[in-house]
Formats: sequence, structure tokens, C-alpha cells
Amino acid sequence: MASDTKKVEEIGSVVKKTTKKATKKTTKKVTKKVTKAVAEEKVEKKVAKYAMRIKFKSYDLRIIDAVTAKVFNLLVKSWAQVKGPIPLPRKKKIYTVLKAPFVYKDAREQFERITYSRIIDVVSLWEKTIEYLKNLQVPVGVSVSIDTD
Repeated sequence: MASDTKKVEEIGSVVKKTTKKATKKTTKKVTKKVTKAVAEEKVEKKVAKYAMRIKFKSYDLRIIDAVTAKVFNLLVKSWAQVKGPIPLPRKKKIYTVLKAPFVYKDAREQFERITYSRIIDVVSLWEKTIEYLKNLQVPVGVSVSIDTD
């Protein structure tokens, strides 16, 4: 009888240890899944829905700032909900040219072209908004692209 009770106690302790290990593993798996789900929800919440996205690109900073200010004022005037203007990182392209046509490789000149870009997100639109944007005249040197969601 005493040996049977010892065996039962040993089996009980082994079962407790294995269940503790199993619960630790399952809780780790569950917590990983929950954290992934929460992170995905946060990412979905961060992505803002927009009705229209207006992108501006230019080589001249003053012109692009003037155009974005003009468009922003028109959008506010037409009672549209606006996010922006958002300045994007500038893109710098560097060109290296040899000064001499044949020899003297050490003599070089470098030229750079910087592209500035801005984004304006329009969350809600009205009929006036579209009319104002159709009648807008953009100066030369600014490219405008409009994306709708």
C-alpha cells in the first residue's frame, strides 16, 4: 500500500510539472497571438482613410510652398476636412561630370537636383471643393497628381 501511494504521489507530481510546462507554453503562444492581433489593430487605426490625396512635386521650394498654401486655403474655404500639407523627405540626385573631355579624370564637377514633395489629404469633400480644384491654375515647374480612395 505504501508503495502504491508513493507511485500515485510521483505520478501526481509529474503530471503537475508537465501541466505547468504546458500552461507556460500555451500562455506564451496565446500572448504572442494576442500581441500580434493588437499590433495589427493599431496599424489599421494608424492608417487614415482619405477621400482624395493631392501630391505636389517640384524642384523649387518656394514655388511648391506657395502652391500648397494656395490649395490648402481653397480647401479650407470650401469647408473640406484637410490633413496637411505634409512635407515628404527631399530626394537628392547627384550627377558627376568630367571637366576635361579626354584625360584628367581627377578634375570633376558635381551637380545636384533636389526634388521637394508635399501631400495634402482631403478627408471629406463637397461640390465646391471639386469646382475650386478644377479652376485652379498651377505655375510651371510643379507637378500635381490627385489620387482618390
